[in-house]
Amino acid sequence: MSRSEVAALRQRLTEECEAGWQALYGLSEGVAKHEIIAAKFRNMEVHHQRLTELVGENQATEILCQIYNDIGNAH
Repeated sequence: MSRSEVAALRQRLTEECEAGWQALYGLSEGVAKHEIIAAKFRNMEVHHQRLTELVGENQATEILCQIYNDIGNAH
C-alpha cells in the first residue's frame, strides 16, 4: 500500500465532496446543478474504488463516510 497514494485519494475525495456540497447548496440552479453534483459523485466513486483496491472495502468506505460526514456537518 502506498501511503502517499492513499493520502492523495483522501484529498481528491475531500475536494470532490466539498464541490458537490457547494453545488448542492450554492448559487447554481437547474440541470447544470444536477449535472455538477452527479459528476462529483461519479468522481468520488472512482476514487473510492481505487482506495478499496489499496486498503480494502471496509476501510475505504469508512474513509469515504468520514469525509462525507465531516463536510456535511460543516454545511
